[in-house]
Amino acid sequence: MKPIKRKDKPNPAASADGSVLTFDLSRWSGITTAEFARLVLLRSELMAQGRDLRLADLSDQARILYEVCRLQDALPLGKSSGNASER
Repeated sequence: MKPIKRKDKPNPAASADGSVLTFDLSRWSGITTAEFARLVLLRSELMAQGRDLRLADLSDQARILYEVCRLQDALPLGKSSGNASER
């Protein structure tokens, strides 16, 4: 899989045991359906290894696209970085 070439890359954080990778998308403006598709593929690869991927703090534009594309099952939301409960 080729890396995504963007200036505003998401800031991933791993859980304590490294089994869950959470991407903070609060500053990732202008996300496209192709980039969401890449995250879906990445999650599939991680799940094959017994790991998982979650999204957190979606920007307004990213949240709209996330909901329009019905990605709730393919890319679940994790807890926000501000320790708030899941949106």
